[in-house]
Amino acid sequence: MQQNYQDAMAMVRKFGKPDLFLTFTCNPSWSEILNSMKGVQRPEDRPDIIVRVFNMKLKEVLEDICKHGIFEAVLAYIYVIEFQKRGLPHAHILLTLDSESKIRTKDDIDKFESAELPDPCTDLRLFQIVTKCIVHGPCGTININSKCMRDAQCCKSFPKQFKDGTEENVNGYPIYRRRATEPVQQTGPHYALADIEELLTSYNLSLQKLHIPTIDLPASVLERANFDIVEEQAKANSYTMQLNSEQRNVVEILLSAVYNNAADTPKCYFLDGPAGTGKTFVYSTLLHTIRGRGDDVIPVASTGIAATLLIGGRTAHSVFKIPIDLNATSTCNLNPNTKEADMLLKTKLIVWNEAPMTHAHAFLAVDRLLQDLTKCKELFGGKVILLRGDFRQVLPVILRGSRTLTVASSLKKYALWLKFYKLYLTKKYACP
Repeated sequence: MQQNYQDAMAMVRKFGKPDLFLTFTCNPSWSEILNSMKGVQRPEDRPDIIVRVFNMKLKEVLEDICKHGIFEAVLAYIYVIEFQKRGLPHAHILLTLDSESKIRTKDDIDKFESAELPDPCTDLRLFQIVTKCIVHGPCGTININSKCMRDAQCCKSFPKQFKDGTEENVNGYPIYRRRATEPVQQTGPHYALADIEELLTSYNLSLQKLHIPTIDLPASVLERANFDIVEEQAKANSYTMQLNSEQRNVVEILLSAVYNNAADTPKCYFLDGPAGTGKTFVYSTLLHTIRGRGDDVIPVASTGIAATLLIGGRTAHSVFKIPIDLNATSTCNLNPNTKEADMLLKTKLIVWNEAPMTHAHAFLAVDRLLQDLTKCKELFGGKVILLRGDFRQVLPVILRGSRTLTVASSLKKYALWLKFYKLYLTKKYACP
């Protein structure tokens, strides 16, 4: 191995750096392999035949490259054969071309490399080989369970965008020509189905319930149609009967704020209480009560885990489209003419779980968003908002931030905090 390495480096010193890197892979469906199988044998049962056929094929490839000049004049080559986990053999080949044959322009790249499907009318055999052996996928939204998928994206960055021409050097790599040879018709928005879905929602129905083709709407919009008003009313009555006096007072104050349009009624609330005082039970009672009256309520949380504690809960970043990189002047990335924006306009109450964990800049961004959507200059656009949490637990996490920076990022350090009406739970409560 050491001697082979020294030989390769000697070739580099004499002829220069290699120009092409080729991978030649064994195909167990080669006719030479299949024709040598006897009885019920499969290719994996005869590694000896696989190796012999692969070796002969490799010699043919090297002869085509070096003698027949498919890459023009080759000064030197070196290759290594690998077996990954006792799998099929494959060869990595490095080619060094002479000065007249080196790839220097876009035309040179297009001459030796193609990222397009061959024309089946002019070369049907090549088209069949390419589509059978070297087409990636399907992956992405077509097949989210593909082995190449990582975090809902293809780790090989497929599908690639169409490109009318090759670009030579983009971050050290060429971007190959991929022309759109077939006409593409993009599906437009399903305006009719969207309007029908919105109309059905007001009657506690949905396209899915009526077995009508559904459309891609935000999950929060679809969830609104899945709440049964009668069931929500029954749960609201059951939960209300189990509230203690302290919790009942909180629920009554918040329901009064939701359904009382008096100008002097506070719209922003913060519910404080240590663990075990029944804050989540109070939220559940509010959610069932408001939904039981046929109205919308949006429960959000600072983290995904906290969102699961609320029925229909989602992360605040998902609902409001809060940017990741926040500052004092950040704005949310939510377009006004969308179903999500319409949902925010129609909601009666916004419940924000684990609010103390959220940077104050996020609340400022949401405040700007709601004021823009409602065309109202009141705090949070005049929407009733309930924050919940415990400042005694977790504050915003600041990357490599000191204690001073962490405290300074808290909502309590901003003038916005002074406009919140504080509610308190102090009695320990065993939720049923």
